[in-house]
Amino acid sequence: MDVRIITATNKNLDDLIEKDQFREDLYFRINVFPLNCPPLSDRREDIPLVVQHFIKQNAKMTGKRILGVTPEAMDLLTSYDWPGNIRELRNAMDYAFVLCPGGGIEKEHLPNKITSSIGTYRPINDMDRHEHKTSAEALLQILREVDWNQSAAARKLGVSRVTIWKRMKKYGLKRPG
Repeated sequence: MDVRIITATNKNLDDLIEKDQFREDLYFRINVFPLNCPPLSDRREDIPLVVQHFIKQNAKMTGKRILGVTPEAMDLLTSYDWPGNIRELRNAMDYAFVLCPGGGIEKEHLPNKITSSIGTYRPINDMDRHEHKTSAEALLQILREVDWNQSAAARKLGVSRVTIWKRMKKYGLKRPG
């Protein structure tokens, strides 16, 4: 008989082996082809895409006409830490779908846990290390260097495109012409 076993854990098995809380021989048997999926809090640039996917799924199931998320609500979603990972995001979108009558999901349609945690996330990245890290001038200079391409600016600074968009909004920066 040919059997394949797929296992998953959110624990660090190397640490558990070291503490004698997981058998090393079992680890070597199951650790043939490890896949590592980083938590949602490490992939914040994926949140808008995942949110839109859940909206399409829910709209198809319910027939409700919800087109997207307002910028304010998206700011909250991308700022939240997501300790429950993708399942928690899914539940938050289900919750919002119940409360939202149609159109766009707004701040008041999101769970209190998300709306009351404003400012808990502070990314540390290349832009933050820059000496003019939060200045409009520094961002403006980089946007000019890349001809206002937000994706290119994000790559250059080591942040997500959403972060560039948020900072442009915060500083009132708009592409000339």
